[in-house]
Amino acid sequence: MTTKILEKEGRLAAILSGELDTAAAVQLESDFAPLFQAEDMDVVIDCEDVQYISSGGLRLFFSLLKSQKEKGHKVVIAHLSDDLMMVFKMAGFDRFYEFE
Repeated sequence: MTTKILEKEGRLAAILSGELDTAAAVQLESDFAPLFQAEDMDVVIDCEDVQYISSGGLRLFFSLLKSQKEKGHKVVIAHLSDDLMMVFKMAGFDRFYEFE
């Protein structure tokens, strides 16, 4: 799993690539530090090149969402494949995020 964090269109974006398995989720938590620290902008997680997401990845996404909502900001999931959208729906997470 590779992660690139950048500011894009007034939002902080994380561009992910690879498989977000349990081991990758541990590293991603460290990589996501700037997203958790973002105080004044919404966050976008670009999943265009993500092929798999584990429960650890879902948990990390949800932790980020909770953190940002407490600050009055949102987390948007972008470019999620149909297969991964099905995982979000099965977990009930499709109710909590905005998708692009």
